[in-house]
Amino acid sequence: MSNRLDISCVIPLLDEAESLPELHAWIKRVMDANQFTYEIWFIDDGSKDNSWEIIEQLHASDPNVKGILVNIFGGIMQCDVIAEGVVSAAKETNLSIPLVVRLEGNNVEIGKKILNESGLELISGDSMADAAKKIVAVV
Repeated sequence: MSNRLDISCVIPLLDEAESLPELHAWIKRVMDANQFTYEIWFIDDGSKDNSWEIIEQLHASDPNVKGILVNIFGGIMQCDVIAEGVVSAAKETNLSIPLVVRLEGNNVEIGKKILNESGLELISGDSMADAAKKIVAVV
């Protein structure tokens, strides 16, 4: 069997916990019916509901559900605060899928240090291209 994928589904989301299982089931049904090899990337953009938990449950039951890439970019962003939030969320949800974080903004070096010293398997990307390469490498 080839390692080549037919389709990569990339789905950005924000507070979509309620619809994620149905969306996943629909994608899986269509892909399986057409015998496509595929992967599903759920990109959570800061959900306040339990989207993280649902994504992890989907990952645990379906190897086609892949990691999460967080891309924070902006001159006024406080990267240390964002990093603390990512670490807190990863610990709170017992994150079990790969997570690459790309930070750019104020206090970026402090933010990267927080990620690197968190004791969690969080991967820091230096650019969007670097982060994309790193998430692909770990899944």
